[in-house]
Amino acid sequence: YKTLILYGAILGMMNLLIYQAFARIPIGIAIAIEILGPLAVVLANAKRFIDFVWFALSLIGLALFLPLKASETSLDIIGILYAIGAAVAWALYILVGKKLSRDSTLGTVAMGLFIATFVAAPFGIYEAGMTLLSPYVLLFGLLVALFSSALPFPLEMVALKRLPTHLFSLIVSASPIIAALCGWVILGEALLVHQWVAICLIVIA
Repeated sequence: YKTLILYGAILGMMNLLIYQAFARIPIGIAIAIEILGPLAVVLANAKRFIDFVWFALSLIGLALFLPLKASETSLDIIGILYAIGAAVAWALYILVGKKLSRDSTLGTVAMGLFIATFVAAPFGIYEAGMTLLSPYVLLFGLLVALFSSALPFPLEMVALKRLPTHLFSLIVSASPIIAALCGWVILGEALLVHQWVAICLIVIA
């Protein structure tokens, strides 16, 4: 039960942090920073020289996102910090999820999401209050819940049960480019050239 509670708490924090990042910086950049969590899992047992090259490559990519000077094109530093926090949570999610997946069921994921609700809900209630109960918010909240949690997390748990942790981490590494393209097409989030370069460096790493 302790592992399940920890799993749920990490799920709640991971969602809280990444959505706070989404509110402040482009989605593709937020996901590129968050993907450093799974990358850290891959590199945790790095022994070859080439592994440290990949690590350096990811750091260069991250550095390209940092606001080096105040300008209209610089990213919100708070948004970047939220994304880094989400990266830490994602790394913990993979490690705890792998441990939990050995004898878990889809009911385990449901319980984890239920626990995550108690982590995330107080922040939403504090900020939005009764607005959360409006039909518009409930409808789109349901869609977000379906496509960001209810479907992906059970599928990830099934994948974690069948794949080595490092292979799972590698497969999800393409998500920053997919997120950046979705942000561009759906939200009109146009990225600068150096930001696309940074995303590609992190994905390559």
